[in-house]
Amino acid sequence: MKMKILSAIMFLSVFLSCKRDYDFGIDSKPKPIVNCLFHPDSIWKIELTSTPSSIWVYQFVPIEGAIVRISTKSHSPVEMDRFVGRDLGFYTSTTENVRAEPLETVSLEIITAGDTVSATSYIPPKPVYSLEIKELVTKGSKHEPKNGLFNYGVKGIISMKFDTRKTGHVYYAIKLRYRTNMVYGSPYYMAPNDPDITIYDFLQLRIQYPGAFKTLRRTDGYCLDLSAYVPESDELNFTISGSVDNLMKKPDFIVLTVTSITEEYLKYNKKIIDQYVAGQDVFSEPVSVYSNIKGGLGIFSGINSVTDTIWIH
Repeated sequence: MKMKILSAIMFLSVFLSCKRDYDFGIDSKPKPIVNCLFHPDSIWKIELTSTPSSIWVYQFVPIEGAIVRISTKSHSPVEMDRFVGRDLGFYTSTTENVRAEPLETVSLEIITAGDTVSATSYIPPKPVYSLEIKELVTKGSKHEPKNGLFNYGVKGIISMKFDTRKTGHVYYAIKLRYRTNMVYGSPYYMAPNDPDITIYDFLQLRIQYPGAFKTLRRTDGYCLDLSAYVPESDELNFTISGSVDNLMKKPDFIVLTVTSITEEYLKYNKKIIDQYVAGQDVFSEPVSVYSNIKGGLGIFSGINSVTDTIWIH
């Protein structure tokens, strides 16, 4: 019996000491990951990272020293001349902004030490729609304010009609925020950059439409596929709920952003949701996230946004 136990201990010791070198037949070669959403008159910001090089060290790292080039038919190629290294590094240009026209093909080429990846996309036409505010009210919380700051609940109903006949475009995203310049605090709320004032934005939409689905980050709102939408008769009704906390005064307006997106970006978001759902069940089949990057992973897509200020009376 002692010999059997000793043999088992020796086997485990050898296995554990060598496990970092054994790949179990899994292809662990790093692959480039591209993340870029570009829109008219914005700066180029192309995140470029690498998948983990080992199944034991699951860490995405920025790719430095790459050649990143953007080209269109109407403009000469633009080479990203600046690398910004943070937790996830990105490439940008100090001289050129996005100058592509709607529907114009935009090509991306990235050359790294070991890979060459590419992608193409375009900027969709600007969304055409109308809004009707059926209800929009705020109500302060009943508890005593702390440090002179208040919490306000927000609720409302908005009706929206898209005119898909003018552009023929049917893929959109909609999100609602307290202010557009707020940054992410988590997938579920947003907070401003100012360290002296912490405003928490818990606003969310609920859209009842067969072609609508909520994004993984609730603060990103919904994606819409209006392929079956009839502009002469259909409309979208969505409810607003949530709160804005730690304000010095009652909120005066909120900001609605409607964005034309590409079909590739819609597929990408759908697959992210599918992968997240599958990850909650150990018995589910693995889901591959959609990508339009040749030779790598990720998304390269144009978007076109319209921002509406909705006043609260």
